[in-house]
Amino acid sequence: MDSYLFDTETALRLLLSCAEAIEDGDLKRADAFLHNILILADERPDSYQSRVVKYFADALVRRAYGLHPASSYFTFLVDPAP
Repeated sequence: MDSYLFDTETALRLLLSCAEAIEDGDLKRADAFLHNILILADERPDSYQSRVVKYFADALVRRAYGLHPASSYFTFLVDPAP
């Protein structure tokens, strides 16, 4: 399985930087971080880590633009402990 090749350290750093940019109100910089996050996640689209990173990236986008999911119930689409 190639999922161990996913660079989780870089993904975490990008997610945190994106969250800080959103907190500072700098959506242009946040968008640049999100672009890099999705590129990294697309390198290993079938890995669990990649799907979790995409899930959190989606959450950051929702936070940045004030979007709310259709359901008020929390759903985690990726099994965090396969």
